[in-house]
Amino acid sequence: MELKEKAIRRAKKSDCKYQLCAMIMEGTKIVAIGHNRKNLALKREGLTSIHAEHDALRKVHPTVDLKKCIMYIYRFNIHGVP
Repeated sequence: MELKEKAIRRAKKSDCKYQLCAMIMEGTKIVAIGHNRKNLALKREGLTSIHAEHDALRKVHPTVDLKKCIMYIYRFNIHGVP
């Protein structure tokens, strides 16, 4: 599956108006992937959502050297159009 297809599939999991996917890559390998979403548990802290970038960074294994990685952000509207 090509990267764009993976990004679209992950972004569609979002329950936000604009669906985002963040991929962290080391060369051609995906080391982490995340999407934005609403999070009512954070509302008491003044937050209402988790950003795709933050979600992806939380999923990076501790042994991965982020200095060797690149993060790509894919953004789609509610119709799946970039």
